[in-house]
Amino acid sequence: MIAGSLIIIAVITVCVYGFVHSKDTITTTYSANVDKACSGVKTMKIVEIADLHLGYDAGEKEMQKVVKLVNAQHPDLICVAGDIFNNNYSAIKDPDKVAKTLAGMKSRYGTYACWGNHDVAEPIMFGFTFSSKRDPAEHTKDMYSFLKKADIKILEDETTLVDDKFYIAGRLDAHKPGGDITARKTARQLLAGLDKSKPIILLDHEPKDLQGAADAGADLDISGHTHDGQFFPLNMTQGMMWENPCGVLKKIL
Repeated sequence: MIAGSLIIIAVITVCVYGFVHSKDTITTTYSANVDKACSGVKTMKIVEIADLHLGYDAGEKEMQKVVKLVNAQHPDLICVAGDIFNNNYSAIKDPDKVAKTLAGMKSRYGTYACWGNHDVAEPIMFGFTFSSKRDPAEHTKDMYSFLKKADIKILEDETTLVDDKFYIAGRLDAHKPGGDITARKTARQLLAGLDKSKPIILLDHEPKDLQGAADAGADLDISGHTHDGQFFPLNMTQGMMWENPCGVLKKIL
C-alpha cells in the first residue's frame, strides 16, 4: 500500500507539474554565420516557431502570447518548423479567430512553414498517432485554409527565392509527408538547380541527416520535433536519438 501510494502521488505530481508548465513559452537566442553575400543584407533576425500543436491544449490565448513574443523580436523572417496542428483540426476552438491572431505576426520577409508529422488527420491517443501505409494520413483542406488565413506560406518540398536575396526551402515530413511515404524528395533533389551563391535556408521538421542537407547546399537547417528540454526525463534521452536535439550544431555551421 505504501509503494502504491507513493507511485500514485508521484504520477499526480508529474502530471500537475507538466500541465502547469505546458503553457510556458521559452525563447532562446542563437547566432549562426553564413559565409555568403546577400544583397543589401549583413545581418538577419529569424524567429523560429515549432510544435504549436494547435488543438485541445493550445488555442487563441496561447497564440496571443506567441504573437506578442514574436513581434517583440522585430524579426526579418519568421519560420514555422512543423507540427502546427495536433492531428485533430476540429479540436481547435474557433480556428478562424486563431488564424487571424497568427496573421498578426509581423516581419520584413513574411512567414514560411513546413509540415510536421502531426500536421495530418489521423487518430491520436496519449501523443501517439495511428495510420497505415495502405491508408496514409494526409493534410486536410481545413489546414490549408487555416494557413492561408494566418498568412503563413507552406512549402511542400518546394523552394522560393525571397526578394532575390536568399532561398527558403521547405521539406515534407520524413515520417508523415501527407500521403505516399516516397513522396518526399531528398535534400539534393530539392535544392538542385538553385543558385548556391545565395544563402539557402532549409525547413525540415525532424532534424535528420543534417550533414546530408549541408552537402546538398543548405546553409541553415531549421527544425523542431524533439521538444528537447520540455519533458523530463525524456529530454535526457534526446541526445541518443538525434545528432542535435536542441540548439546550434557548430560543426555543420
